[in-house]
Amino acid sequence: MKVWVSLNSHQLLEKWHQNDMPAFDFAQDRLALTGADDFYQQDGIVTAVFGKIFKVNSPKVPTGLFDAQIVAHLYRNCGDDFVKLIDGHHLILLYDIIRDFIVIANNKYQASNGYIWESNDILHISNSLESFVKHNDSCPPTTDWKAVSGYLSNGFFMTERTILDGVKKLLPSVIVTVDKGTVTWCNHAAISFNRVAFSNVDSQIDRYEGLYRAGIETFLEKERPQELGCLLSGGHDSSFAFIQGTKVFNKPIHAYTVSFKGWKFDEESYAREISNKFGGIFHPVPFGPQDLDWTVGMVRAVEEPVVSSSLPIYVLAKKAEVPAMLGGDGGDTLWGEYYPVVEFHRF
Repeated sequence: MKVWVSLNSHQLLEKWHQNDMPAFDFAQDRLALTGADDFYQQDGIVTAVFGKIFKVNSPKVPTGLFDAQIVAHLYRNCGDDFVKLIDGHHLILLYDIIRDFIVIANNKYQASNGYIWESNDILHISNSLESFVKHNDSCPPTTDWKAVSGYLSNGFFMTERTILDGVKKLLPSVIVTVDKGTVTWCNHAAISFNRVAFSNVDSQIDRYEGLYRAGIETFLEKERPQELGCLLSGGHDSSFAFIQGTKVFNKPIHAYTVSFKGWKFDEESYAREISNKFGGIFHPVPFGPQDLDWTVGMVRAVEEPVVSSSLPIYVLAKKAEVPAMLGGDGGDTLWGEYYPVVEFHRF
């Protein structure tokens, strides 16, 4: 997915009004757009969806529309706030030619990579950092050494910064608008954490598990995988994901675990116990010296380094023969480094 958005198209806009230029041709002059999963253009509105829309919180959408049509329909009927009505794993682009107005909206889950760079009157958006260097030969972005220093201190890049100076991550829920050449940023789904006292721990845990299962069900309803897997270590986070998955998926889940034969640290026995207890199909995947050859592929796939980049997990994902996979990554952060769990025990 690569999108180049020109920020100054007043002459093209006049050309469209005078000659009644079709929207698609005009959009090609205004946008360079490739790799969209859905594309739609009609009556001066161009929409593209990268990824998938799972849910629309509006009764105004007719049945039978594909994702890019849904975006156009909501924009026409609900105005500029249409993004707030859409849920899914997607990056949305909408271009209203008559208004000379562009919307680029990221989903609230960080489920799709997106980077943005404004340079020489061009808004360059891509899901690959490599493309910013490859497609800007005359003036490529340089290394942001302050961001690199922050990474070495913290183990990750702070906020929207990346290893390339001026290239920003599209953070969850971010909306970038280009209104007659003026770029603005905002957030469409701010998350609030309201700590409310409660007296029954069990009921709150049941509620949390219900929300977690509902999230898996939404994913399964949209993706409809014939088989489902889980990256299972036997630890708290991946075991929780596996157990909740078994409660909503109607077939045994394939449990994939990296096995380190002969190593002092090997989680296979823990993962096997969880898989057997909850009716999974267990797949130990041995990891040996020959698997170090996968390192180059992992670095190319990750692009941005993070402390938790795991070669064994990458090898699992490459070798697993299922179309969809659950995992426990992010559990520490979800629980605030386990601080709420300590509160539960103290209660």
